[in-house]
Amino acid sequence: MQQSHLITDREVGVVGLGLMGSSIVVSFLAAGHRVKAVAPIPDDLEQAPLRIRQHLAQCEKNNLLQDGIEGALARLEISSEYGSLRDC
Repeated sequence: MQQSHLITDREVGVVGLGLMGSSIVVSFLAAGHRVKAVAPIPDDLEQAPLRIRQHLAQCEKNNLLQDGIEGALARLEISSEYGSLRDC
């Protein structure tokens, strides 16, 4: 018997946390995924958490989050190291 795996059981990796990368992260978080994100640009590493939180607030305002902003952020790991993506 073949075992099925739900896509939400897997970690999603995103490289780059500028405007587009942050929006992609938010889309995955809103869908219930665990996300590991790499910000190779120091400014993005610094600015991404606030940008992502603001996007999540907009999602929450539109009833798009199942577990609220904090629940979504609990599924997010941000790093500057590409090695953090090894399990994605």
